[in-house]
Amino acid sequence: MALLANHPLTSTFAGVSSLQANGSGLPGYTYPGGITGTFDLVDAAAKITVRDTDTGTFGDRRSEMVFNHKLDPTGERWYTWNFMVPSDWNFSTGMAIMQIHETPDAGAPGKAVQFVLMLENNQLVARVPVDVLTPGNASYRLGNHPFEFGKWYSMCLHANWQLTPIGFWELFVDGVPMFRQYGIANAYDYAVGGYLKLGIYNFNKANGWGTKTIYFRDVNIWSGNDGYQAVMGGVPLAPPRMLQP
Repeated sequence: MALLANHPLTSTFAGVSSLQANGSGLPGYTYPGGITGTFDLVDAAAKITVRDTDTGTFGDRRSEMVFNHKLDPTGERWYTWNFMVPSDWNFSTGMAIMQIHETPDAGAPGKAVQFVLMLENNQLVARVPVDVLTPGNASYRLGNHPFEFGKWYSMCLHANWQLTPIGFWELFVDGVPMFRQYGIANAYDYAVGGYLKLGIYNFNKANGWGTKTIYFRDVNIWSGNDGYQAVMGGVPLAPPRMLQP
């Protein structure tokens, strides 16, 4: 296992590739203390805020941190992060709170975001492209998980990004599988692979949703094929509904 990136987000944004909000994408090293009211450091965590009155950024209103480490388009990766949403959003349309976003080649057609985790109807909802091998921007719901506001969650996305149907992805919430899907093509044939984004993005282009806030800390990116112990601290846990001896 190789740790490719580590971002505690306890006291600085200096290691973040870009802070995207209010019409701009700004390198984290130029704003190590954040941007007041949008990217703040509070209680040893990054506090991210977006408002429906913000200026649109690369498509719509967002406040997102970009972790762009110029990885190869294919290969096995582990992405881990902790997050907490302090108060009930009660928002049926949903907001993206995590993305694996592709970097299209010049002139390439628009395609669906490589992976999206949303907070929708007070549930975690994962969405993935309908088909990465066929041009198109349609995505579908892969899995969902109950959500509790005011609680810190430990997340792990384990993916084998592949251009042919030998790839897979699995998402863990506090060590418990939210979904697993194997034998798929899940990477785009671009020169540079997808990169991690964390924050809040108005994914469905809704209006009139006010102010949304989320907290993140301890963001890591790994490569390798033996990470359950190194990354998650042990084998996946059984969901509570399963009988155990």
